[in-house]
Amino acid sequence: MSYSIDLLEGGMLKLKCITGEMKIELIDLNRNYTCFNWTLLGGGERIFDTKKYNIDRVHITHDYKELIMFSIIDDKLIEINSLFDPNLSLPFVCVTGHSGGGTSIVSKSFKYLGVNMGADSGAFNNRKTHESASMRSFIDKILTHEDSKVLRSYSKALTSYRYDTNKINGFKITDLEDKDYLANGIGLSKLFKNIKFISVVKPQKGRGASPEGKAFNKTSELDIYRNQHPKVQAPIFHLDWNLYFKDYHYVNEVLEFIGSNIKLTPGDFKDMLESIKFDSRLLM
Repeated sequence: MSYSIDLLEGGMLKLKCITGEMKIELIDLNRNYTCFNWTLLGGGERIFDTKKYNIDRVHITHDYKELIMFSIIDDKLIEINSLFDPNLSLPFVCVTGHSGGGTSIVSKSFKYLGVNMGADSGAFNNRKTHESASMRSFIDKILTHEDSKVLRSYSKALTSYRYDTNKINGFKITDLEDKDYLANGIGLSKLFKNIKFISVVKPQKGRGASPEGKAFNKTSELDIYRNQHPKVQAPIFHLDWNLYFKDYHYVNEVLEFIGSNIKLTPGDFKDMLESIKFDSRLLM
């Protein structure tokens, strides 16, 4: 084996890279927060305190090949194995746009409206980030390099994500135009045979509550436009962020596009805004 992983007494996690390059993501899955995004080279090792940072998920990618995932449950490391058929024809809705540009609150509203954004996308009451941790790792780490183990990693991601054939299934991934060609909009269009894109188009306002929002408002207009209008080879809906949170008719258009049978009334729309704790002061 090209790496080793051990959970020591007191929740101390010891990781060692024996050969090659080892990418490590240590995640507090409830908050959907990556506590550590670390790289170890051959011969390197590091110990992390899982208790201190509430780490309960470990993602490892060795030399950009297979995605290896462990859950930490009751002080035990439990590897996530492939349980799903890696069917690339499964329908998906990809919520995208520019990071910090309103994609999280749209994804949260999708959750409220019954879209499965992934069992590993964090608690509903989180303000951010509402994106599947496994699909994020799969796209960011595995799809950057062609390899025969892509399907095996995809099957593991589906196992963590818990694809639900009785629901519309979606995932959030931002900044597609900045990604490697295998993981950008065209790459995802070719990989997932039945994918639709919702690209969130939100203008800059000059302020933001989160670090991502503040960075968004300092980003060049050209960079924002590129990532809010990604090149894809699949159906795409450019979602007007302001209109989505102002007009229930518009939300119903979005729901129709993604294949939902839900038709909101004004009362339903108000309930959604209250449930996701939308701050109407952010509207422009």
